[in-house]
Amino acid sequence: MEFVAGGVFLLIVFGLRFYRLRSIAKAIAEPLCSVCQNNRTISKRTKVTILGETYWFDNYKMCKGCTRAYMEKYATTCAHCEEPILVGEAIGHAPDGSKHPYTHLSMNCSPMPGLYCGHWGEGKPEPLKV
Repeated sequence: MEFVAGGVFLLIVFGLRFYRLRSIAKAIAEPLCSVCQNNRTISKRTKVTILGETYWFDNYKMCKGCTRAYMEKYATTCAHCEEPILVGEAIGHAPDGSKHPYTHLSMNCSPMPGLYCGHWGEGKPEPLKV
């Protein structure tokens, strides 16, 4: 009976040590933010508020603070819904006479999908590359 109890105790102790080592190895393996080099990148579903709107990011190359600053710096405003157009989103040309030159490429914002003009880049549109 003592042998079984001792074996269970050893399994628990070594199991906890293995769990700690695995979690430490996982933390070391997570890459650092490509901008500040201090914080870990976004590795799981994370809520980030950008220009008053809430967005969800998964597996992004920057930390939460740098993501917010980067997106706020390079975002533009949609001519139809007045919400931000973030880096990497598909954009369409806005109708003539609009306050802003681009819209989200969606059924709600873009008058017709044929007005696709690329993706929003770092402060400017990036055209479709063929």
